Amino acid sequence: MSDHVPARCCRHVFTPACPIDCLQAVLSMATFNTLARAEGAPFDPPPNVGQVIALLRQKRLSQAAGLGPPPGRDPGRPCPYRARHRR
Repeated sequence: MSDHVPARCCRHVFTPACPIDCLQAVLSMATFNTLARAEGAPFDPPPNVGQVIALLRQKRLSQAAGLGPPPGRDPGRPCPYRARHRR
């Protein structure tokens, strides 16, 4: 059993040593599950926040199926959906 304070409390400070489960408090369930499984990625599922940060800095997170920008969309261009639906 770990003495790690769960992220659900209001005083949680995220550190690289936090288990990946802490990210459930700040990510959507779909994104968290995709990240935690790392399906199709050339790396093992990250066990902690530090490994997620390392993968992010190396620009490798998008190698996992379902993470990163949608295929075929230029990330430098604005989303056409947003432009059509502004108030």
